[in-house]
Amino acid sequence: MDEASCGAFDAACSKAVANGALNLVADLSALTYISSAGIGSFVKAAKMVRQAHGEMVLTGLYGLVKDVFELTHVVTIFQVFESPELALAGVP
Repeated sequence: MDEASCGAFDAACSKAVANGALNLVADLSALTYISSAGIGSFVKAAKMVRQAHGEMVLTGLYGLVKDVFELTHVVTIFQVFESPELALAGVP
């Protein structure tokens, strides 16, 4: 996920919240790369969801992507689950 793909992610999150979604589950299991722009998009999405009194959670955080989330300490603002199913069970 880089600057070129952040727009689509931002738009999807904005649309979901505008349509009334309070909780978002982001499955990152297929993501193999994330840039600083991608990290910024996740922070922006989390802030937007929290302002709507909801929560954004992450699943499938592995490898380099997990390392980037941990090195930037961005992982601390999210609950992280191993799978979307576990996330859905843990999000009210």
